[in-house]
Amino acid sequence: MRREFVLVLAAALFTPVSVEGSWTNPPPFNPEQEGGRVLEWDFYSPDNWRNPATLYGPEWDGPGWECDEVIVDGDLQHFFEDPTGSGRSGLLGIDNREGDGTTKTGSIRFHINNFDNENPWKYFWDEAEYYGTFMFGVSWPTDCDGDWEFKNVQDLGDGWTRDNADGWIQPNPEWEEFVWNFSVEDGDMMFLDNFRVATLCIPEPGTLVMFGLCALAVIRRR
Repeated sequence: MRREFVLVLAAALFTPVSVEGSWTNPPPFNPEQEGGRVLEWDFYSPDNWRNPATLYGPEWDGPGWECDEVIVDGDLQHFFEDPTGSGRSGLLGIDNREGDGTTKTGSIRFHINNFDNENPWKYFWDEAEYYGTFMFGVSWPTDCDGDWEFKNVQDLGDGWTRDNADGWIQPNPEWEEFVWNFSVEDGDMMFLDNFRVATLCIPEPGTLVMFGLCALAVIRRR
């Protein structure tokens, strides 16, 4: 069961620091500073699962998409009780084990509006726990460049996996999106739990400690 993506180059930047919160693998930068932001969703509340359980940084109050809300389409549902039997509470996904012979599809889109027009670079770090096989991507406006890679792949047992996506965008975009696409065949199920995103806007990469560049190939998120 895998999450698939294509990468070319990614920068491993910053000196790791300890960050408060429920991260298992904290961001390799401190988002609790000027230009930083953190959003965490646990999908726990049956009524307010679209809203982040934790928010650090400015809130969006302009027109357009609300960065504090999850956009879900297709056959996706909210599950307060865990269909996988692993004892979790609060999941987004598709349970097609008693389907009609067709494949169920849908997407979860985290649209993050920008708050910093002064600094030209943005770095981001996400953490996700998931059950199943996904097509996952990070997108940004066409006039921006960027890249990312997965790190810290951990088998959590009972079919669940946790990992991180580490990336950058330049120039600092008006928005970026973290998109999970589901395609669940009859008899299968897929779920997302505990999704977190941290971002940091800075003047230039030279203001940070750089570990170097990593050449990447086609990889699958497992």
